[in-house]
Amino acid sequence: MAMVLAAGCGADAEPGATTPTPGAATESAQTPASPLTAPPTRQPAPPVAARPAAAERTGVLEDPDSFDVRRIYLDWSDEAPDLDGAAGRAVPPIGGTFAGTPVNEFNRAALVAAERERLEGLLDARRGIGTLVTDIGGRLSDYDPGYGEFYVDAFAPGSRFSFPMHADHEAERALPGLHVTLELENALDAYVWTVAPDQAARLIATLEDEGNPGRRVIARTTVRLTGAQPDAGANRRLIGRITSYVLRTPDGTQLREVTLAP
Repeated sequence: MAMVLAAGCGADAEPGATTPTPGAATESAQTPASPLTAPPTRQPAPPVAARPAAAERTGVLEDPDSFDVRRIYLDWSDEAPDLDGAAGRAVPPIGGTFAGTPVNEFNRAALVAAERERLEGLLDARRGIGTLVTDIGGRLSDYDPGYGEFYVDAFAPGSRFSFPMHADHEAERALPGLHVTLELENALDAYVWTVAPDQAARLIATLEDEGNPGRRVIARTTVRLTGAQPDAGANRRLIGRITSYVLRTPDGTQLREVTLAP
């Protein structure tokens, strides 16, 4: 069953989210350099691969959750996740147990390396995503006869959308620290719905006949991502444009289908 996004103004940190802390260094003995030994030559860092342009991101993801959009944000942004720290925190100290394996001084480094590789695979699984398809819940406003308009409050300009928590809490905790919301650049185009009075009366009757006087609606929305930006603290934003949406009642009656200019 698809989860319905909730709109909000601003972005509060999600429950249990914490800012990443530096990971524990791998334990190794280092021999002090001899005063007669020249210091090792520092090798230049390998070049960073250019991030693909928005048009090159052709992946489509339906019904993303909070863990999905966190990984998508990292793919779109210049932020580098602390995979070494995350892996070091995931594997307990010597004497503990990790995934059914006792941790000791001979295998801990290998367990940390394997966990880091697993986390890298989780990130890779959400690289190249350029389009999200998701349900956004809201309500239809009172009809404004002066302008001949309804307003879909979920798309009110300035709204941001939070995503449901990932069902696998172990995976959710694997890359903690970021709360990612979605901001829509063209929300106003989806917010206003111009309707003739007789059609408005029929729409209201349909909602009332379904026992929905509060006029709750769900918009199945396709969003083309355009960028990613950091916010204050652990809050982050994915930015996108609505390309289309289908507006339905909670009972499934279709009210409107819209395609917006790119």
